[in-house]
Amino acid sequence: MKKTKKKVVSPTQVQQPPVKQTSGDKAFDDAIDRMLKVRPQPTPSK
Repeated sequence: MKKTKKKVVSPTQVQQPPVKQTSGDKAFDDAIDRMLKVRPQPTPSK
């Protein structure tokens, strides 16, 4: 039972991060670009 639950969570969690990171990457890039243009400051997130 533990092996089945781990196998289902492994592929689901591995495929979700890359898809969400790609979508958020573009949005983050736009937001950072606008913030940098408005006030050039070091980003603590990166």
